[in-house]
Amino acid sequence: MKYPGGILLKCIDEDQVAKVLNDMHARVCGWHLYWKATAYKILRACYYLPTLFSDTFEKIKACEQCQKFVGKQKVQSLPLKPVMSEKPF
Repeated sequence: MKYPGGILLKCIDEDQVAKVLNDMHARVCGWHLYWKATAYKILRACYYLPTLFSDTFEKIKACEQCQKFVGKQKVQSLPLKPVMSEKPF
């Protein structure tokens, strides 16, 4: 398989799928990213498997750490309150 830029991608078999997904999602290479970002990261690393997007989606959906913080980025911050100082700086 070729990446749109013409780079050949390395096809990985089912034995390596779990290792690559784990490395790109939760290990040194990953930061618990959204499933699409993780899938494209795997493609940029020149790996390919036919069920890349569905396997990545299932892996992220099963990740306990990702599910704990799934809505935290949507929480709005509280308004800032000015701090009054009695003495000038």
